[in-house]
Amino acid sequence: MEFLKDFFVNFGIWFSEWLAGFMPDWGVKIVTGFSVSIVLVLIGLFAVLILTWGERKVIGRMQDRIGPNRWG
Repeated sequence: MEFLKDFFVNFGIWFSEWLAGFMPDWGVKIVTGFSVSIVLVLIGLFAVLILTWGERKVIGRMQDRIGPNRWG
């Protein structure tokens, strides 16, 4: 259960040790930094996606009206 408790820490240690098997230390730092920044950007983009979708759903419910496809 300890592995699940500190999942991201343990995954980072495992990833760094795995990269250290075939890269120099400076390469490991560059790759891990790049990987962390990519993950953070993807989390931000996913959050924007979900918030935009939710906003459109709320605004669509507020403007509940008969549209052109159902009338005339």
